[in-house]
Amino acid sequence: MTNPAALDALKRLNRWAWGIGAVALVLAAMGWFWWPRSFLFGYLTAFLFWLSVPLGCGAILMTHHLTGGRWGWSIRGVLEAALTTLPLLAILFIPIALGLAHLYPWAGQADAVAAGDPLPHNRAYLNEPFFLARAALFLVVWTLGGWWLAHASRRQAASEADSLALKLQRSSAAGLIVYALTVTFAAVDWLGSLQPEWFSTILGLYLLVNQALTAMTLAILAALLAWWGRWEPAALPVSVRHDLGNLLLMLVVLNAYLAFSQFLIIWNGNLPREVSWYVPRVQGGWGAMATLLIVIQFFVPLAALLFRDVKRGPRTLGAVTLLVLAAQLIGAAWLVLPSMQPTAPAAVLLSVAAMVGVGGLWLGAFTRQWSRWGGPTPTEPPAMQEPGQARA
Repeated sequence: MTNPAALDALKRLNRWAWGIGAVALVLAAMGWFWWPRSFLFGYLTAFLFWLSVPLGCGAILMTHHLTGGRWGWSIRGVLEAALTTLPLLAILFIPIALGLAHLYPWAGQADAVAAGDPLPHNRAYLNEPFFLARAALFLVVWTLGGWWLAHASRRQAASEADSLALKLQRSSAAGLIVYALTVTFAAVDWLGSLQPEWFSTILGLYLLVNQALTAMTLAILAALLAWWGRWEPAALPVSVRHDLGNLLLMLVVLNAYLAFSQFLIIWNGNLPREVSWYVPRVQGGWGAMATLLIVIQFFVPLAALLFRDVKRGPRTLGAVTLLVLAAQLIGAAWLVLPSMQPTAPAAVLLSVAAMVGVGGLWLGAFTRQWSRWGGPTPTEPPAMQEPGQARA
């Protein structure tokens, strides 16, 4: 049975999250009246970051159903609760749909050739009705699929029926394919088409791994919070912390590898259309931010997570995970905001407000679902506890 103190803590966090989120989002939305383009770029940054959490959680959950492993049971409740927040994020897409002309250079132009469109043949794909239809399809597929996966996973954990486990395994195999395809197309639409003359064959895969990395950081932090708070039986054995640390290390390395591969291919090709993506991102303040990301998103986590004691210690693992999460927040701004040329200072400020606003609403929805489903108590396989295991 869940510790009542855990549910009380979640309810308090829920109230604070909704309140702070609503206030921050209202403050950010006020910028729409004075700086509509800056607001929308900032809002898109926040939306893409928080959308990556439930989508990445879904990918991790489906991977766990396919492969098994004790590591997944400690964060499974977190993954299931996060998936059920997708309806909220689908609603939060509305401001982006209303502000396409401020975000995308191809939007709001009736005559592409007359407007000087460098790639008029892309108009068959990049036009507002088709873009919105695709966005609606992505959001519906993610919302319905995520809702079904979360509830089916919860039922399977409660019943431990082999038939349900086999059904989830098969569904997860198909679901990962659908997830990869839809996120790839969404990456091209929502991120790549900010600069429609730019091409990248790695962008979709990079965003997939980036989402999994963001989701893993928040899942680990939530599991550690439950463990530290002694919300029994939310135990996090040493071996499981070690496994989660290894998974975090793998995602950190893979994320850096894909980012570097994209940069290396484009730098080696040295084509104007391709380098247009990196030119604003490696100059001035954005260039300094890129250097910072290389350090805190790759080198520091890599050096730390190579040590066994860091992965096994709850405080050290939590500190590294927090650093990676901070790098993911900065990375989200680095991916989106430089496409606004020139990048207005208001866009940076409004992106911070929108990040807090959308994040507060998401956290409110997440903690509500987490408490409704029994709080931070993860489902556990039989005999998961290690004999004589003490808290480190």
